Amino acid sequence: MLSIIFGEQGLDWPNRISQPSTYFDEYYETSWLSTDFAKRVIKEIDNSEYVSGHCIESPILGMIPPKMLSSGCKTLILLENMDVIVSGERIGDNCFPILLELCKTKDRVITLCHTVLFNEPFEVKDFCTGKVISTNLELMETMIDS
Repeated sequence: MLSIIFGEQGLDWPNRISQPSTYFDEYYETSWLSTDFAKRVIKEIDNSEYVSGHCIESPILGMIPPKMLSSGCKTLILLENMDVIVSGERIGDNCFPILLELCKTKDRVITLCHTVLFNEPFEVKDFCTGKVISTNLELMETMIDS
């Protein structure tokens, strides 16, 4: 399940990766890119195709290395492969449906200071209280209370 640390309390959370794109650039492994999940993320988020090794084909930029993927794409691939707490501020709205799918099989944690509208029904958990949230109204109320 996706757990969220809401509001400003997440900004100073210990061990939070505030720049997941930079973290990905330093720590990713080539094998991460060849999974079905990563290929899907690269296709759906960046409209690009994983070719092999360190090679991704972008329709706009041509052949690019993984370091040129979007920060949302990198963050999703990072969350598939590492149990880390990342800044949700670096994830675009188009990434959240895929993140929720990933979190059906893996428990992951993000911090979040901005409003996100999920497609209902969904389930996320307030990391600090343990409360399960399943509507956008409950999500907004939780953000306001944080």
